[in-house]
Amino acid sequence: MIKVDKENVDLTKGRFHVELVRYILSGGISTAFHWSIMALLVIVGSTPVLATAIGAMMGAILNYFLQRKITFQSVVTHRFALPRYLSVCVLTWFMNLFFFVSLHRRLQFGSVEAQMLTTFLVAFMTYFLYKKKVFNDD
Repeated sequence: MIKVDKENVDLTKGRFHVELVRYILSGGISTAFHWSIMALLVIVGSTPVLATAIGAMMGAILNYFLQRKITFQSVVTHRFALPRYLSVCVLTWFMNLFFFVSLHRRLQFGSVEAQMLTTFLVAFMTYFLYKKKVFNDD
């Protein structure tokens, strides 16, 4: 029989991996929503830039609730978390537009390819901002 000294077990790595999986799943759902709105707007005649801007805003609304409850399981009140989240959203909304416009217009990437790379870059940034600034219970 193997005995484990519970006081010396480091679970932080396991928690990080679980949190990262939840972040990816929650973000994936929000991103799918963003892309669906973007696609719908492009289909009805919107420009890709306007479509991604609106899609990103709609995805951000859904993302707040998913990240707060599912990913970070935060108990920070909405009164504190929501303004922080909105600040991060403003920053990442502009970063989304900057990356998308740079890739789509300047580097001539297609809309889908530009948004895929943009989404990856923005997701990388937001994980750390959410963890340290928005949903941090400390």
